[in-house]
Parts: sequence; structure tokens; C-alpha cells
Amino acid sequence: MPSWCYPFNMKKIFLIAFAIVLLTPSQAFAHTPFELLDTDTTAAAGPLINDGTVTFAVKASFTEVNQTKAFRAAFKKGDRIKVKYLIADRKSARNLKAANQPTVTITSPSGAVTTMKLSKAKKYFERGTRVNYLVLSELNTQAEAGTYSFVITSKGKSTMTVAIGENWRVKGKVTR
Repeated sequence: MPSWCYPFNMKKIFLIAFAIVLLTPSQAFAHTPFELLDTDTTAAAGPLINDGTVTFAVKASFTEVNQTKAFRAAFKKGDRIKVKYLIADRKSARNLKAANQPTVTITSPSGAVTTMKLSKAKKYFERGTRVNYLVLSELNTQAEAGTYSFVITSKGKSTMTVAIGENWRVKGKVTR
């Protein structure tokens, strides 16, 4: 190839690569969504996220007081547990008092129990789904090796999402 063609081809390659990046759906940078079913009433009966470091958006909807929905997530020693308690940034969700929001209880493989404490809401825009959320609580800690249980208990009619994981580049697996 003549030397005068080289810069032209590199520019062309760069422009094509740049266009691909711009046109790639932002869903690749979103939490993989799945919804807990009414039958997912205990962690043992609920779905298992095979790798808790992969990003998932676990949605739980409730119609009455004291409904329970649950799931599990597996971690390896040295993994980070990153969890966010989210509600959609909509008037109906914003108007639900903290005392009426569902509780999220996380149990480690060794039996240590953590209840996510609700704090002042922070805005969070989920790029892939293009949804505005409010983050009411976050957990970021070192994981034990094994399976963690996540139990969500309602205090009335509501919908919330547990965002888990930080690895956006891998498609995760859920086992039911």
C-alpha cells in the first residue's frame, strides 16, 4: 500500500470505530433487569444470581403489607458487594414515606444480617433504561465466599428495585 494511503485509512478506521461506539445501544451499560415473582417468597425459593458482581436490577412490586420477595446472589472471596436500594423518581414513589418503604435484609453465608438503612435520597440516572431513580441506601463492602440471601418485605403497596453488582461488561445468569 502506498504511504500516502496510510493516514487516510487510519482516519477512516478511527471514524468508523467512533461511529460504532456512539451507535452502540447504551443497554450494554445497564443493569440486567428481572422481576421477582409472587412465588419468590424465600431466598431458597427465589432466583439465584450466579455471579453477584455482574449488574442486575431486581424489581419487587407489592400489593399489600408484609409481602415478602427474595433472591440469592453468589460471591467469591475478595469480591465486592455493591447494592443500591432504588425507587423510581416519580411522584407516587417520592410521596411514599420512608417508614412505608419495603425493608431489604441481606444475610451473608456466615449468617451476619444487614438491614439496608434508608437515608436522604440521591438522584441516579440509569443510562441503559433511561430511567431516573432515587437511591435511598447503598452498601459497598467486601464479600465472603458463598451465597447471600436478599429478603424484601413490604409495608404496603409499593415498587422498588435492588441494583446489585458493578460489572457492566458481562451478561449475567439467573437460575430459577
